[in-house]
Amino acid sequence: MKALVVGHGHMGHFHARALRDLGYDVTTVDPYALADLDALPCLGAYSVAAVATPPVLLPEFGWACASAGLRTLIEKPFAQTVEEAGGLAVVLEGMETCVGFIERFNPQTRKLREHLPRIGRPIRATFHRWNDRPTTDLLTDLRIHDVDLANYLDLRCPIVFDTRADAPVKRRSITLVGDAGSVAVDLMDHDTSPLHALWHAFLSGKPVPGPQDAVAALVALSEQTRAVAA
Repeated sequence: MKALVVGHGHMGHFHARALRDLGYDVTTVDPYALADLDALPCLGAYSVAAVATPPVLLPEFGWACASAGLRTLIEKPFAQTVEEAGGLAVVLEGMETCVGFIERFNPQTRKLREHLPRIGRPIRATFHRWNDRPTTDLLTDLRIHDVDLANYLDLRCPIVFDTRADAPVKRRSITLVGDAGSVAVDLMDHDTSPLHALWHAFLSGKPVPGPQDAVAALVALSEQTRAVAA
């Protein structure tokens, strides 16, 4: 079994390792070293692909791999704008694609879902995501994970997103307060790989986040940006 990873960076490395652990012979390519899409290795030689490029390149490489018949995981944010994401979601309809919202497969997220019925109707929620490395786009690099989780958990209450880059310490947690109790989870408190779990689910045909989930997350981020500007 052969897998293609498009992207030589931080996430590309993690995807390559996860696929090797799952038994794939992995080829990694640097998108910036290719003259154009035609310079990609013969896509017919692969069965799966991970597209972990900078956001500006995600749509074109995601489309190239998926349209060649590969099961394709496209990293978040999937596209740079709502319009671009919506158009890409349309052309990918019916193809085997997945978006890299790995926090859905965090064991602590599953634990939180189990506790939701016990706290009653959610009244408020707080998401903390502090990262110790800088980023040029706080929203689509970091906050989008928590926005997707809020959608995944179907939270219909006021939400505070405390998102920070280049923070002195790492912190990833969720606190929910309901009319019958509260629950808090530390998203960093796990000893299994959410990325491995996402790949296993995708390759097993189980439900995974898809293009429409990415569109919904980008819409929510866009609405937050407009609210702040107003």
